[in-house]
Formats: sequence, C-alpha cells, structure tokens
Amino acid sequence: TRWRVAAIGIVPFIILFRLIYLGETQLIPDEAYYWNYTQHMDLSFYDHPPMVAWLIWLGTAIAGNNEFGVRIGAFICGLVTMGFLYALAKNLYDKSTGIRTVLLLAVLPFTFATGFLMTTDAPVIAAWAATLYYMERALIANRSSAWLGMGIAFGLGILSKYTLGLLGAAALLFVLIDPAARRWLIRPHPYLAALLALLLFSPVIIWNLEHH
Repeated sequence: TRWRVAAIGIVPFIILFRLIYLGETQLIPDEAYYWNYTQHMDLSFYDHPPMVAWLIWLGTAIAGNNEFGVRIGAFICGLVTMGFLYALAKNLYDKSTGIRTVLLLAVLPFTFATGFLMTTDAPVIAAWAATLYYMERALIANRSSAWLGMGIAFGLGILSKYTLGLLGAAALLFVLIDPAARRWLIRPHPYLAALLALLLFSPVIIWNLEHH
C-alpha cells in the first residue's frame, strides 16, 4: 500500500515536471544536432536511423519550432515506456510490481532523461519496452496475435537505434533453448513478424542503397 501511495504521489508529479520544463531549458548539443536533421529530411541519415528526426519534425510541426516542439516526442515516448513496462511487470508478477516498476522509471536518472530529452534513446527505450511486452505475450503467454505487435514494435525500434537488433537475437536464442517456445519455429507467425519488422526498417535500407 505504501508503494502504491508513493507512486500515486510521485509519478504524476514527475510527469507534470517534465511537461512544464520541456520548453524551459535549452537544447543539449545532441538535441540540436538531431533538430538539424529535420532541416534536411530524408528516409534515413548517415549516422542514425530516422525515427528521432521524424519525431522532432512532427513535434515542431504541431507545437512550433522551439524546445517544447523538439522534446514533446520524448515526453510521449516516456509515457509509452511506462505503460508497456507496467503491463509487462503486471503480467510476469502482479499489479504491485508493475506500480513499483513505473515508480523506478519515473525517478531513475537515465529513464527520467529519456522521457525528457529528445535523443535516440527516447524512442528506442519505448520500442524496447513494447517489444519485451509482446515477446512475453507471444513466447510465454502463447498469444499468437502478439507476434503482430512484436513485429511492429521491433521494426520501430530498429528505426530508432540499431542496437535494438540485439533484442531480436535474444528472442531467437530463447526460442531455440526453450522447449515450449521452440514450436513457434514451425509456425508462420514469427516469420511474418520478422517480415513486418523488415518492411518498417526498409527506409534505412533504401537510403543506404541510394547513397552507396
């Protein structure tokens, strides 16, 4: 009960704190660098996939060409991360653990920053949380429909930062060593999910082909 009361008090405060200060502090160099991407919009970029630029472009188009517009995408990604990790922890344990998970996400410096600063970490953490949620639903809860969510989340994740690809390798390893999950290898769902993720990632492939 104490954890629940603490979370009810702290988490909304942290969310409101982020929202108020989105436009009150100057951009850090990384954010300014990614904002510069939006002045030369493309399918992808030389040193990063395009998600951070797409989010900044959308945010500034809606909220104005200012710090708030640059960062609003990170704020939304932070909420997405909280939602998916709460659901994951609740599915694996219970609601109380889910609440403590959200509380940790709100107060730990790294996850506080990823819900405030518009860097590549903001969308990749959100996609990581979503991919983990759908992986648990597919591989442990045995929900075939979760493969669709996993394909979308994973595809958006590698559009955010290439390192999310390691999560795909982890999922494959789990399927190979877990007898219950191994049966998915003879079903079409994981292959369709991989194809969907590849389709979402195709702008990066096209850009690299066009730029040799």
